Formats: sequence, structure tokens, C-alpha cells
Amino acid sequence: MSPLYNSRMTQTELVKSTPGVERLAVFDTGSDLSWVQCSPCKTCYPQDAPLFDPTQSSTYVDVACDSQACTLIPQNQRDCTNSRQCIYLHQYGASSITIGKLGSDTISFGSTSMGQGATFPKSVFGVVSSTSTGKLKFGNHPTQAATNGVVSTPFMINPFLPSFYLLNLEGISIGQKKVLTGQTGGNIIIDSVPILTHLEQRIYADFMSSVKEVFKVEAAEDAPTQFEFCVRNPSNMKLPPFVLHFTGADVVLNPNNLFIVVDNNMVCMTVVPTTGISIFGNWAQVDFQVERKKLLLLLPIAAAINCLTLSS
Repeated sequence: MSPLYNSRMTQTELVKSTPGVERLAVFDTGSDLSWVQCSPCKTCYPQDAPLFDPTQSSTYVDVACDSQACTLIPQNQRDCTNSRQCIYLHQYGASSITIGKLGSDTISFGSTSMGQGATFPKSVFGVVSSTSTGKLKFGNHPTQAATNGVVSTPFMINPFLPSFYLLNLEGISIGQKKVLTGQTGGNIIIDSVPILTHLEQRIYADFMSSVKEVFKVEAAEDAPTQFEFCVRNPSNMKLPPFVLHFTGADVVLNPNNLFIVVDNNMVCMTVVPTTGISIFGNWAQVDFQVERKKLLLLLPIAAAINCLTLSS
């Protein structure tokens, strides 16, 4: 079992409990559960900061089994202790898991003393007692967006995937070639945690056929196993424009969104096939401001102008 964290994940600082304890957490738009490593913990992943101790917080309370928060967890992923505390088990796509009890406490984001943050009392989260690093989901809280180059695409609602932000990808352009998905009901999850973008096998096959035809280069035979398409001597490649055509929004990707440097002489494409639903990974979102407005069902996307200025 490997840690869930990697350096490409979107992170935020939060203050938990009373008195406040600062923690660095990961935004995860593909999960309903927020959690933090807490003491005592026998099999937690290593972390630099001390484990959160709920006994030192005057506002912390355990969540009961008969509470609404507990019953929202799928039945096969929750249990009760003898004292009727809610226990959960949550598994991620990489086969990492987090196990613990649900707790409630005050959580703050940003600089609340300067009027630039927000405080949420009685926030429910996982008190992890086994395997994890801190993770946090986000949504419904719009940020200041760039005024230039903003495009919006609607969220799609799928009752079978209620936890995910679904968009509709109509097609992908590689230079003058365009691959159409032929789908309209929401066919790709936008997620902040997976590094790579995953495309359904049929769409991926058409996409890669066009990529190889446009690039006119041979794929490297010694590519790392996690990638499907790598190229040696990338300086010889001429990259055409890549455009993701979402419903109502065309998003132009730059080479850094599409390729990862593996070594001095090899780059690998950050798009891979999947047998499940497509996922718009975080590498393709680098240098974009992505604002999720769930209530309005709009997803504005703009190239980042100056993150320091926009967040000040």
C-alpha cells in the first residue's frame, strides 16, 4: 500500500479544532470524505506535523452511528463501535485505504482574522486511525477568477456517480484532426488528485491514432510501465495545438499539460486508456484556474495570469 500524496496535488492550509491546529491538506474533488491522521494511530503514513489529537479540542465530538452523516456512508463501508460511534472504511482507486471514526469539529480556511477566510463549525471528517495522509475535498466555494479567457461548461448530473464532478467532452483536436466522442450525457470526471488523464478505450484509440499520424514519430520501446506513449529526442517533435472541446467551452492545452519529462532524452504523454469512465487529471489542469460552482452547474476555466495577485 503506497501513500496517496504526490507533489502535483492541489493543497491548502486549514485550521482545525479549538484551540486551532494548522494542517496542510490535499483538495480531492473525487471524494465525499475529508479526513486527517489522528492520534493514536498505529499504521499511519509518516508525516512531518504531529498527528491531530481530538482530545485536545474543546469543540470536537464523535459522530454517532444513527446520525445523518454516518448513514450517508455506504452501508458496506461503515460500522459501529460498542459505544455507538460511527466507523468508516474508504478505498481509493490506487488501492489505498483510510480507516477511522467520524468526528465533528470547527474547520477554518484562509486568513479569518483578516476577513479573507471562512470558518465551518461542526464540520464532519474522518479521524484516521490507520493508513493515510491528510486529504480534503472542495467545491461550492468560488474563487476570484481571471477576467480574460474564461470559458464555462456545465456540470452533468449522473445519479449513479453522485460524488463526482462530471463534464461532457465532445471531442479532442490534434492540429487539424478532430476526434469526436459522440456522447452528450456527461462522460468525463474532472478530478484534482489523479496526475494522468484517462480516456475510455475507444476514445483513446482514436485519439492516439491521430496523435501518431500528426507527430510522425516512433514511440519509445522502453517507456515506463505507467505510460502508454513516450518519445525519445523530444526536441525533434513539432507539437500541434491540442484542444479539449467541452460542451460550450474549448480548452487549449500547452505541451506542459500533455507531456512529462521522464529523463533528459524522453518525454511521456500524460494521457492513458481506461476501462472505466474518462478522468480529466490534474497535470492537464496545471496553469489553469478551475472554479467549481456546483449550485450554478458551471465550470469556468481560464489560464492562470498571476496566482499571487489573484489570491491576495
